[in-house]
Amino acid sequence: MALEGSIEYALARVHAHHGVRLTESAWRRLESSRDPGHYLEAVRASALAPWVTTLDVRWDSHALERALRTEWRRYVQDLAVWHPEPSQPWLAWLAWLPYLALAAALGRAEPAPPWLLADPVCGALAVGSPDGRIAALRRTALAPLA
Repeated sequence: MALEGSIEYALARVHAHHGVRLTESAWRRLESSRDPGHYLEAVRASALAPWVTTLDVRWDSHALERALRTEWRRYVQDLAVWHPEPSQPWLAWLAWLPYLALAAALGRAEPAPPWLLADPVCGALAVGSPDGRIAALRRTALAPLA
């Protein structure tokens, strides 16, 4: 029997990934950080390091959020393939959770903000009229939200 794709394999992998917790001293280091550089350095020295390897302290908040959304999508893709095939589509859809607020913004009448236009996923959807944006949204994995 193949391990990958079985619920037992998936549970073992999920438990191993989520069983790693920050120590009390790691939490204290994070709480005592007074600037983004120190905070990022503290996170990189903790169990949360895999989430922040691509982040640069010089980025603005929008670039940081884009990078974290990308990390989340990658994580969900990895997690989904550990599970049995019938569960994979709905688990893979969880990758879109960080995009829900962005998708809601596409339906508003005002022009999309520059940071949304820079998003690699929603940027192409954010141009044009709200009706055009909704039509574009219907051609993506976010179609159920349209």
